[in-house]
Amino acid sequence: AALAAALRLALEDPAQLRFVLQPIAAAGAPGVPLGFEMLARWRHPALGEVPPDAFIPIAEQGGLALALDLLALRRAMALLPRLPAGARQLSVNLTPASLALPGAVERLDEVLAGRDPAGLCLELTERVLAQDPALLREVARRVLERGIALALDDFGEGQAALGMLAEIPFTTVKLSARLVAPLLAPGPACDRAEAILEAVCRMAGRLGFRTVAEGVETAGQLECLRRMGCHEVQGWLVGRPAPAERWLVSSAATQD
Repeated sequence: AALAAALRLALEDPAQLRFVLQPIAAAGAPGVPLGFEMLARWRHPALGEVPPDAFIPIAEQGGLALALDLLALRRAMALLPRLPAGARQLSVNLTPASLALPGAVERLDEVLAGRDPAGLCLELTERVLAQDPALLREVARRVLERGIALALDDFGEGQAALGMLAEIPFTTVKLSARLVAPLLAPGPACDRAEAILEAVCRMAGRLGFRTVAEGVETAGQLECLRRMGCHEVQGWLVGRPAPAERWLVSSAATQD
């Protein structure tokens, strides 16, 4: 209860709740960002950094999930015009709890407020797909109607079946870092991970969506994913999360 109250205050305090960007690059050109994922960070005045896997459940349980999502979306819309040359997309994670709330998509329209959402991508975890496929189908339809891309995040955590990908019109599937980590490591885990990743990448080509491998840390992993046909990669090898100002062009430059 105390942390939920503190998080409610943090939503109004940029010094506490901020957003960093992690680059996403083509598997064949990892040094050039094609886009970025926006990640929330909370620095509690007494506790210090509170990790997302701790405060996002607090937001969901405390009824703050939608407020957190809307804050992230407002920030993303402000940053989109400042993406560097060559970067075409900014991804924002949505908390599963906010999608189930009545009027969630209408609140999204309020954030857009007539602005062009081209380049905006909403990421949903596969937990949503497992819990309520019908809800996700409806949300996906309405989001895509607005010209917003839709990504399935953390695919491979074990909650969604491959067959479900054919039912939801995702534009991107993000392969879980847990699947990528065993690549090139000795033992049967590597063979299993490679088989799953290769199957998803092959299916992506047939279904017309892009694949992004998360948690890529070594050149060997990158090369393995590239051979499989994975389109894009994200992880420490490409770039660690950093303040937005490190990656984006200045506001003045966008007005020249």
